[in-house]
Amino acid sequence: MNKLFLKLFFIWYCFSIFFATIVTSTVIILLNTDSKNSVLTGVSSKALYLFGQVAVEHYEAQRKSALDAMLRDSEKENEVQISLYNEEGEKLGGNTSLDTVSPIIKAALAEGEFINIIYFWKPVMARRISGTEGNRYVVIFEPGIFIHSDILSKNFFLRLFIILFAGGVISFFLTRHLVSPIKKIQQATLRIARGDFSVRIGNQFHGRRDELVDLARDFDNMAEKIDRLKTIQTQVLRDISHELRSPLTRLGVALELECRRAGTNNGLFLDRIRLEAERLNALIDQILVVAGFKQDIETMKIEPINLKALLKRIVVDADFETQSQNSPVAVIHAREIVYHGNIDLLKRTFDNIIRNAVLYSKTELPIDISILTEKKEGQSYVVVMVSDHGDGVPENSLEKIFHPFYRVENARDRKSGGTGLGLAISDRAVKMHNGFILASNRAGGGLTVKTYLPFQPHHRPIPEPLPLRAI
Repeated sequence: MNKLFLKLFFIWYCFSIFFATIVTSTVIILLNTDSKNSVLTGVSSKALYLFGQVAVEHYEAQRKSALDAMLRDSEKENEVQISLYNEEGEKLGGNTSLDTVSPIIKAALAEGEFINIIYFWKPVMARRISGTEGNRYVVIFEPGIFIHSDILSKNFFLRLFIILFAGGVISFFLTRHLVSPIKKIQQATLRIARGDFSVRIGNQFHGRRDELVDLARDFDNMAEKIDRLKTIQTQVLRDISHELRSPLTRLGVALELECRRAGTNNGLFLDRIRLEAERLNALIDQILVVAGFKQDIETMKIEPINLKALLKRIVVDADFETQSQNSPVAVIHAREIVYHGNIDLLKRTFDNIIRNAVLYSKTELPIDISILTEKKEGQSYVVVMVSDHGDGVPENSLEKIFHPFYRVENARDRKSGGTGLGLAISDRAVKMHNGFILASNRAGGGLTVKTYLPFQPHHRPIPEPLPLRAI
């Protein structure tokens, strides 16, 4: 967003400087013209006539050097430009800053002996002079650069500073006027991406009547529809879960009674029914967890958590449950770090990830768990990395495995008892801590899941960490 601000600021600044330069130049020229015109008006036509007479006498007497010396001395002493022409428009002596003088000569010969005009933004005075043999000449008088230079040089740096400063101020406010609403829309979009669908920005654009207001209004409509759909989805999940919970509870009671009545007869089938009922109950519990998640970490109970100790407890439980499969779980490269978060959510997060890794890893190889720190885009993170040695996940499914009810074919089928909600719960819990989860396949086979939790100054390593050991 800062890049857009700088680009627009540069464009507006250049435009304002260009516009200010044009306006200032026009004003200076007009002031200069008025000043010169007043000077010319004060110059006597007779004085110009006398000067022209002397110049013509020098020319007709073929005293070219004397004519040039007189014109040169006049220009040097009075800082003006004087030139002498015949009636054909041929310059006989002197200098002029004009590109063409034919119209001036014609006007001086036709309209009268003396003219005082503005020619191409320049004040010019011309006087017709008659020679001794009846030839006609025109002497053209132009004020020199002394008036123009004085106007430009007077307080030049002050005027330049005013132009640059005014251009900067105007450009800043114009750019902010354009970028500010875009910034608000960007911030609102980020809030929606984090799960806050209650954000509205239309009421922040009072006084504006442009396309950005229309964009903000459309954004609010979109956010409102998403919020409504999300609310409906959550309510449907809760309603379905509660509707399923009641018959399952009654089914469980009936199973207990039937088991007591049947004794050992048909016990195997009843145990199977009980197992499936427990799985349905577990699924309903997970659905309720997903539906009941809050969206803001500020509403959760935050406390200091020793991440390594938390992971060790989860690993011990997982190792105990998989002893029959001879699947040891190891904690390696683990730093002792205290992280401030919600312990229930983080325990559920890592429990789901670790159990998922244990479930799909090859039995003869351990699960690798590491705690480290990493920096991404200027933000420091605590990274909990869990790697298994299973078959991995297809590349096109690496992001989808965190979606609710998504299972990878041939790996996460119903035989494993998976419901497709464990990693979705972990992903949502981590997002509530303003973090994120990434999954990638290992080069030697298996899946690595990295959990990124924002590392704040109060999230501190514990001094003198305990020795690392396998569990």
